[in-house]
Amino acid sequence: MSFVIDNSVALAWCFEDEQTVGVMALLDRVAETGAVAPQLWPIEALNGLLTAERRRRISGEVRRRLAGFLQALPIRIDDEMASRS
Repeated sequence: MSFVIDNSVALAWCFEDEQTVGVMALLDRVAETGAVAPQLWPIEALNGLLTAERRRRISGEVRRRLAGFLQALPIRIDDEMASRS
């Protein structure tokens, strides 16, 4: 079953100090069954990674790797979610 993902969880997958058993279980679930995200999700995810880079939490190289990691997940962007709500 799919569920709607947001960046509070997705970005936690990227930073070891934010990972919990529950957060990582959700990553396993997304990898296995996929998820749905609102249209702004990719932009918000990249902004979160860029913010982490600007704050020197990660390097540009790590930001690019993490962006690729998030992009490779089976997350379907729902372009109609905003208009339906």
